[in-house]
Amino acid sequence: MQDKGGFVIIFSMKIYELTIKVQKEGDGGYLALCPTWKDCYAQGDTVGEALQELYAVANTLIEIYLEEDLTIPLLSKEPVLRN
Repeated sequence: MQDKGGFVIIFSMKIYELTIKVQKEGDGGYLALCPTWKDCYAQGDTVGEALQELYAVANTLIEIYLEEDLTIPLLSKEPVLRN
C-alpha cells in the first residue's frame, strides 16, 4: 500500500483533512481509501482516476453526513479568510 498524502476539502465553510492510501489491485486498477473513514473509498484504472473518484466520494459523504447529523471522522477546522 502506498501513501499518497491527502486532500483538503472545503465544505460548508469547514476544511476537512483526508489522509489517503492507494494500493494497486491484483486484477489491475487502483484502490484509493481513507484509513480513518471506512465508508470513503474508490477505484480507478489509474492512480489519478482513483483519487478523482475518492474526492467525489468524500464530498458526497460529507454532504450526507451533515444532512443526517452524523459525525464526520475527519479533522476539521474553520478556514482562515485573507484579503
